[in-house]
Amino acid sequence: MRRGVGRISRNFTHSPVTVIPKRMPREKKLGGRFAGIAALGLILCLVPCAHSEAAILVPATPADAGRIDYQTVIVRPSSENAKARVTIFCAFRLRRPVSGSGEASLLIPVDGLPESAVAQAVALDRFDRTATHAADLEKAFYDEARMTRRGRVCLATAIGAGGGLPAWLLLAPRWPPRAPPLTAVVHAPSAADEALPVVKTIRVVPTQQYMRLSADRLEPRTLEALRPFRRGSMIVVEFSAPAESDASYRRAAATGIRVTYEAPIPRSDSSPSLRLPTTTALEAPALTRIYVAAHWRQEVFFEGIRFDEDAPSPQKIADDATALSGLPEWARRSRLARTACARRSSTLTVSGDRTLRVVVRGRDLPDVRVHIENSGAGALRATGTAVGTILYGLLWPLTAAAYLAALWLALRVYLWLISSPVPPEWRRAYVLSVALSPLLTLWFLLRYVRRPWPPSDDGNRSGALGVLSMATYDCVARLVVWALVVCSTWVVVRTLAGVAARLRFG
Repeated sequence: MRRGVGRISRNFTHSPVTVIPKRMPREKKLGGRFAGIAALGLILCLVPCAHSEAAILVPATPADAGRIDYQTVIVRPSSENAKARVTIFCAFRLRRPVSGSGEASLLIPVDGLPESAVAQAVALDRFDRTATHAADLEKAFYDEARMTRRGRVCLATAIGAGGGLPAWLLLAPRWPPRAPPLTAVVHAPSAADEALPVVKTIRVVPTQQYMRLSADRLEPRTLEALRPFRRGSMIVVEFSAPAESDASYRRAAATGIRVTYEAPIPRSDSSPSLRLPTTTALEAPALTRIYVAAHWRQEVFFEGIRFDEDAPSPQKIADDATALSGLPEWARRSRLARTACARRSSTLTVSGDRTLRVVVRGRDLPDVRVHIENSGAGALRATGTAVGTILYGLLWPLTAAAYLAALWLALRVYLWLISSPVPPEWRRAYVLSVALSPLLTLWFLLRYVRRPWPPSDDGNRSGALGVLSMATYDCVARLVVWALVVCSTWVVVRTLAGVAARLRFG
């Protein structure tokens, strides 16, 4: 059975999937060569050469077309910084004008010699459930959002309990407090009615050998694109995919291929770094997610990605990328070019391990590297995570304690302001204030705390409040105490939630 290899183009400014037919009419072929040479020359003049790994989708027949919609890269470095477990998932669409199954290949160049390479065809939603939503990946951001929401609920509850009915009326439009959009979940369509690709073979071959054996079938641009990886290896996944109509090709990809392997981390003079398998071609994917789950003794940072300070939330980026489903190709490319952005996020797991995530929409990642360094502050970070977890677990009891303490202080301050002795029914007044303050207002309840007789008047009318009548002064005192309760609970609960979040999530 004959398998053709399409031409693979390399672009340094816009890139993920390359699907270029091997054969075409002579006049079109010559025109394409001249256009490609001119474009490549212009790019080489404007942009410095930066080599990157690339997941390249190559259909076997000239009439086929392909597109990668979602790609996810998961990196788990070893504690010794010698190797890393890399998982790359590409959700793609293959369009074929005839019925039946078509042959295609997925090429993943790797620096060094990868080990334990495994490929599996899987649906996008299933991959997210089993891999992306792991405890040290997306679930870590979900835990941060859930606990942050708990802090907001505690803060709003403390304000409402101390402020009474007016505070609840102000909080009603924003109740219940929502979690921040920290996650980057892809709400992909179900793939129940779509057939999965069939993985036939997966092999690891030296890049030089692959280029030498395929030299008679590859175009010069293909050889030029693969030449930066000639000292490394290449994972070649050959599979077959069913035919798709134009209508199904417009929809977002719901199935793809997952490739997992162990990659060596080369050591350099500064710090060990790993080149990530990001895609390179003429068109960037709609959504790219990169996860790095580092050990608590490691510090990790990215290189080669330009992040946007004004980028929307990660969940907004993912939702906008999914919303491109159903648009024509020209509209899809135009929308991606206008809304291209990249955002970086970081959080800590329960054990103190750090999770870094990059969410990219419609942008090429020409040379992405992950630098890994050993850090002596890992033990301190793990200890802080444990303390933050305990604080979050005690946030509700601490909120109740802050509310009770604020009411006790409020009653004492009010009696001091009006120069009134402690009433005999002090405990009963305190219990009634605690029970009724969330429903009524403390300003209204304090008038029943003081003695029925007015405080002694020594005739001293000096000071700013000396001109006020006793009733007016009592009203001002209750208003000050009411504000004191609301502000004190707000400051205490907000500080506790902020300290817990800082220790728990970094």
